[in-house]
Amino acid sequence: MDANLSELEAAADALMSPPFAVSDEQRKAAEQLFLNLQKLKHPYQVCKQILEGSQSEYVIFQAACTLKGAIVREWNVLSASQLEELRLYLLQYTANHASNSWAAHCCQPY
Repeated sequence: MDANLSELEAAADALMSPPFAVSDEQRKAAEQLFLNLQKLKHPYQVCKQILEGSQSEYVIFQAACTLKGAIVREWNVLSASQLEELRLYLLQYTANHASNSWAAHCCQPY
C-alpha cells in the first residue's frame, strides 16, 4: 500500500497545484487515480490503510468519500458484523483524529 499511498499523495499534490505547475495530462492522470479508487468494490481495507497512513488531507478526504460511497452502494451485501465493524472503526478514527481540522469541523454540533 505504501507505493499506492505515495501515488495518491502525489496525485493530490498535482490536483491542488496551480494550473501552470502541472500539465493537463498530469492533472487528468491524478483525477483518474482518485476515480479508480472510488470505483473499487469492497474498498474498506484500502481506505482504512489510507486513513491511517496518509498525511495529505485531500487523500484522507477522498478515502473517506470512497468509504462512504461504498457503504451506501454495498449496504445490502454487507453483513451486520461488517457494518458494526465499520461503524466502530469510524467512531474510533474520528475520536482519535478529532484534532485534525477536517475531523474537528465534521464533528462540530450544528
